Amino acid sequence: MSRSVRASTPADAPAIKALFAATGLQPNADSRSLQWKYWQERSDWSAPRSFVLTGGEEIVAHGAIVPGAFLFGEERITTAHVIVGALTLATTFWLTWRAHRDLLETSAPA
Repeated sequence: MSRSVRASTPADAPAIKALFAATGLQPNADSRSLQWKYWQERSDWSAPRSFVLTGGEEIVAHGAIVPGAFLFGEERITTAHVIVGALTLATTFWLTWRAHRDLLETSAPA
C-alpha cells in the first residue's frame, strides 16, 4: 500500500475526528474549531497548517503546524511548531521502521 502526505481539507474533518477518537485523543474537534485551527485563512501564513498521511484512501496520521513569529531587533522572523496529532499503531510502527531502515540495513551482520 502506498502512503503519501498531503495538506488536509475541510472534507477530511470526519476522518480526522475519527482518527482522534481511535487513538484516544479528545481535542477540541468540533467543526468550527477545526476550521479555525487548520483551514481558516490567515494574513500571516498562506501555507497549509494541517497535513494527513494516507494509506490508500484511509487517513492514518494527522499533524499540524502552529505558525508564529518573533522580533529580532527590527526583523520579524517567522516560526512554526510542528504537532503530531494522531497516529494509528500500525502507522507508528511503519514510521519507526522507515526512520531506522537505513541504520538497520547497514548495521546488519554480513
